[in-house]
Amino acid sequence: MYQKSMLKNVLDVGTEIQQLALLTFTQIYVLGVLITLLKNQVMMLKIIQKYFSRNLFFYSFLVLLSDQITKILILKNFEIYQSIEITSFLNIVLVFNTGAAFSIFSDGHDWQRYMLLVSSIVIIIFLIYYLHRHIKNNWLQELSIYLIISGAIGNLIDRIRLGMVVDFIDFHIGDFHWPAFNIADSAISIGAMTLIFLELRFLILNKKGPQKIE
Repeated sequence: MYQKSMLKNVLDVGTEIQQLALLTFTQIYVLGVLITLLKNQVMMLKIIQKYFSRNLFFYSFLVLLSDQITKILILKNFEIYQSIEITSFLNIVLVFNTGAAFSIFSDGHDWQRYMLLVSSIVIIIFLIYYLHRHIKNNWLQELSIYLIISGAIGNLIDRIRLGMVVDFIDFHIGDFHWPAFNIADSAISIGAMTLIFLELRFLILNKKGPQKIE
């Protein structure tokens, strides 16, 4: 009886040792993984940056696709100037814009339409050239230009297909309404503002650099 009890105690101790060893091994393994991750943090950031860079064209294509799908849905389901209130500051309304983004140059002259058509094509070609020629290893700058390109292509498709751009997003505060716009306009605006921010940041950092050296 005593021997059986001793044997049981030995087995219990052996089991506890195994569990402790497994727990210790797991902790050491997790610690090793964390140390490796910390050591390779820069490499991980480069991998993430490379992943985003490779997929920027896909993201911009999604923006273009979303722009065209929403415009098709609006055209099929809305009459001109028909409006639906979404929130106290947002309406969905169908309007046509013969001008540029946010209804600039929209007074209807034929020369303005042709000018906008040609200038859109020129800008798209220039941005594609600039993107592949001069932008390297800066995914945010690349994304900004891709957004501008996708937005410009979205509105260009409208101009070629309809002779005007479909706008439907109506933001307003009380009776003050911002000019109606679409997803393409939003992409252009976000891309342009991001480029301006990056340029200002670059200028500020360069300005601070010489002061630190002195």
